[in-house]
Amino acid sequence: MRESAAVPCAKARPRGQPALPAYHVRCFYAQGPGAVKALSRAGRGYEIVTHDDDPADALLREILQRTRTIAIVGASEKPERPSNEVMGFLLGRGYHVVGVNPGLAGKTIHGAPVFASLADIASQIDMVDIFRASAQAGKVVDAALDLAPLPRVIWMQLGVRDEAAAARARAKGVTVVMNRCPKLETLRLFGPNHSPGGTSSMTRRTTPARTKPGPALGPSVAAETVKLDLPRRFRRNRKADWSRRLVREHRLSTEDLIWPIFLCDGNRRREPVASMPEVERLSVDQAVLAAREAAELGLPALALFPNTDPRLRDEAASEALNPENLVCRATRAIKQEVPGIGIITDVALDPYTSHGHDGILRGEEIVNDETVLVLVAQALNQARAGADIIAPSDMMDGRVGAIRAGLDEAGFQEVQILAYAAKYASAFYGPFRDAVGTSTTLTGDKRTYQMDPGNSDEALREVAQDVEEGADMVMVKPGLPYLDIIFRVKDTFGVPTFAYQVSGEYAMIMAAAGHGWIDGDRAMMESLVAFKRAGADAVLTYFAARAARKLKEL
Repeated sequence: MRESAAVPCAKARPRGQPALPAYHVRCFYAQGPGAVKALSRAGRGYEIVTHDDDPADALLREILQRTRTIAIVGASEKPERPSNEVMGFLLGRGYHVVGVNPGLAGKTIHGAPVFASLADIASQIDMVDIFRASAQAGKVVDAALDLAPLPRVIWMQLGVRDEAAAARARAKGVTVVMNRCPKLETLRLFGPNHSPGGTSSMTRRTTPARTKPGPALGPSVAAETVKLDLPRRFRRNRKADWSRRLVREHRLSTEDLIWPIFLCDGNRRREPVASMPEVERLSVDQAVLAAREAAELGLPALALFPNTDPRLRDEAASEALNPENLVCRATRAIKQEVPGIGIITDVALDPYTSHGHDGILRGEEIVNDETVLVLVAQALNQARAGADIIAPSDMMDGRVGAIRAGLDEAGFQEVQILAYAAKYASAFYGPFRDAVGTSTTLTGDKRTYQMDPGNSDEALREVAQDVEEGADMVMVKPGLPYLDIIFRVKDTFGVPTFAYQVSGEYAMIMAAAGHGWIDGDRAMMESLVAFKRAGADAVLTYFAARAARKLKEL
């Protein structure tokens, strides 16, 4: 092997830029995008040493000596993309390079301008580099052939096999290089810690596909007779359970799950919720048993929701302020018997109002400020009963700040606030309203205070205000239909972000599983992992106990 000799670049190179050694750029690409990223971040230079009998090497040397402009098709806004690595590599060594990407027209990448189409720069192009564009290679070649003047060279990178497009180009006198790299190549590194003569190297041998004479190969023999030239095979990491577990990016644990519990009056009572299979309303003594089970499973907290006796509901939601209401009694009982588990209590008036709304109704309006005063009193009532986390779900403006001030003034500085910061007016709440008994009492809808499902920027403003007012954690509700909101909230604010897998989501999975249409356990676990992937720190889910038991089995 011999090292590449330095050659001058094209005379059209901008003045003052150094000459570019005739690197074998083709094999530089062939090392794969992973190597490109790693070497670029290390700040190293590149030198390619290849066999002397490779005709493409000589062709590329000749091309680079007389090239004015190289157009990189597939330029991307993401700096780590291989096409951008190549662009920066060539720009840094004196070449005039431009990008082509309709979505980024008018921008610059590494200082190089990006154009909407090849036609915009037809008079400048000598070489079109179709970088990793296998699916679109034919279209890009045809676009290049419509230019006037034609590019002198089309370079089809990394395994593009569109021979028909290449033939069309050659018929018009354009030189086409189909990049297959069939030789043994060595990428020699040099930089701050590597000299040009160093021994650090990366090698890869590529083997042409084996073929047999005769008719087309059928499925039964294709695996024995065809071997793709792939620099990266993602299936290697998926080959076995142990390997999949090693590279898994997101993991679900029992510590991620919060179990919502529905409460009812009585003793030793368990009332099935018809629209939520396997979910029951529990009397206080049964809720204590559920808390013990949750602690044994490793679940960190329960969320309590009451089904209040209709005779106790009125327009002023006065039962919400009763120290002996269902939530307060259950909180005290659970804290006495299972002190180590967290208790989250819902601050909203809908379980206590005769009209089913989350606030005080005056005429046809849910009045904001008057409702907030009642919510503060409700929060204090729950804190006195022993609630660890107060969770206002009402969506009134200013209620988080008012509740925080009220708690602090009453000496409950350690009580946390979980704000339902982005709660949407959703059709997925139906089974929940059955469970708490508001489906028949609700008059009208809640769209004047819960969020419009079409909005996402508004969710960020809601979260920002709740955090500023003192929320310790924020909630997005519903969950799966709003994974994008969960991601945006976590990415923007970085605060503890919870998701609520609401009753409608639960009911859909259970109904489909009950009909045998899906695997219920797998769908359950997959849906919960989706919350973690989106950025949720914890999930309120009616699957909590079932999922925890499943996790114990793994």
